[in-house]
Amino acid sequence: MHKLVLDPQELSAVDALARRSLDRYGAADDPEFLVDAAAIAGALPSRIRHFLNRYRRQESGVCVINGHPVDDGRIGPTPEHWAHPGDPARTELFDARLVLYSALLGEVCGWATHQDGRVISNLVPIRGNEHKQLGSTPRSCPWPRADCC
Repeated sequence: MHKLVLDPQELSAVDALARRSLDRYGAADDPEFLVDAAAIAGALPSRIRHFLNRYRRQESGVCVINGHPVDDGRIGPTPEHWAHPGDPARTELFDARLVLYSALLGEVCGWATHQDGRVISNLVPIRGNEHKQLGSTPRSCPWPRADCC
């Protein structure tokens, strides 16, 4: 696993950039932010940009950027279902960071058939499916092969 632990200055710079982006675009999934995210991400601290570029070029394994503080009280409880994600303001800073990091790895996108096309998906334990590994919505599959969904 590729791992980067951010120092306090990097954390501050990332959060400032994410907040400025939210102030300008309003939300992490704003279409204009998604178009501009790769250019904006060029202002991330150089160690983060280098880390993500090396990871993107290696194309193997997983990477983790560690050090962001998490306030569980602010985020709130896990949603009951992906279709009811809760108040987006609770996670907007996390979402903006994720878009900025992701934009350095490739195109940020979503699928119309997955969580109503949301760019940032919720990974939640859905009652009745707690022990299953699912990556689709409980709708009919749009693909010719039913076993793909």
